[in-house]
Amino acid sequence: MKAFSGFYVNYIIKNPFIFYAFLFIGAFTFIVLTLTIKINIIETYSAAVEGKTIKLENSSISDFTFEEAYVYSDRNKEVAHVSISKIDFSNNQTYIYLSESDSIKLLGFDKVNIDIVVGQRTLLETIFVRAGRG
Repeated sequence: MKAFSGFYVNYIIKNPFIFYAFLFIGAFTFIVLTLTIKINIIETYSAAVEGKTIKLENSSISDFTFEEAYVYSDRNKEVAHVSISKIDFSNNQTYIYLSESDSIKLLGFDKVNIDIVVGQRTLLETIFVRAGRG
């Protein structure tokens, strides 16, 4: 214990270079990691399943182009990750057509919620610019 206290006094208290180096390395690592970690921006809609088609209720999302979505009736039980093959906007409704393999995941569901990935942002932007709000 005496050796550690001697090291601490000589290199940390008398010469704060190691302290400042650890502080700088920690801040640099935090900034780099929060700039490289991307978070999906997700919007949730109520929907009805009609065969291989999901009809979004009371929404028009024609300004988004997306390729993947998450469909569930109860988020605590099972969430199906689906790929979108086609999107059709007609009569102020949005129809999402799924691939054949993804439509099998939705058998037995009538009303579902669908989470659509509409973009991405960095973790740094989410924490500091938007203060954690969507």
